[in-house]
Amino acid sequence: METNGYILRQDFLSNNRITTLKTIHLETLVVEGDVVEHVLSNCLNLDRLTVNNCIFYLCGSVGILPKTQVVVSSSKLKHLELYDCDNIKSIQISAPNLTWFKFMGVDTKIQYTSVPALVNVTFEGGYWYHDRKLNVFSNFSNQLEQLSLSWSLKKKSLPTKFPSFPNVKQLGIYVTLLKDGKDDLLALIPFIEACPVLHTGFSHSWTIKIAWKEGGKVCTK
Repeated sequence: METNGYILRQDFLSNNRITTLKTIHLETLVVEGDVVEHVLSNCLNLDRLTVNNCIFYLCGSVGILPKTQVVVSSSKLKHLELYDCDNIKSIQISAPNLTWFKFMGVDTKIQYTSVPALVNVTFEGGYWYHDRKLNVFSNFSNQLEQLSLSWSLKKKSLPTKFPSFPNVKQLGIYVTLLKDGKDDLLALIPFIEACPVLHTGFSHSWTIKIAWKEGGKVCTK
């Protein structure tokens, strides 16, 4: 992970104009202290937050003690994206109006305390498909309408048991294979079967995108 070396501290909220923002995007930063928590508690109109490729440290400990937990608590937030923040190992989400969530990572525990409005989810980076993490869907699988997932079958086989997604109308699957891996694609069948609405009409859609290496080149179809 690379950053631009800029350190973002909690006192950046001392600018009153910032507290009125509806959208905040943090990218490639060193984040010191409880910046995310302070943003959510002080920016009362914030409905969209993106945190991408940031390194977190405890207050007063930049470069020494990493911050490993983030608490996302907001009654206004509707759109949340947490992408490639490797040292964050625990995330707690309590956002009753959150409708859209995108996450990329692997070794992170996410606790969905309150997400009753969540209908659109994207998981990348292999976070979701480890056997011990399939319960990530348990709190909201019945309410999802759009679901996008990516993983690499060259790293780990896809689990064969999934929770049911009875209301998913749009499904995106993005999978990377070691070769063309046609036999490996059979692993997708149980997952597609877990989305029964996709089989009932032409108004619903699903997409499968495959990537593999051939002769040193990345091919897709």
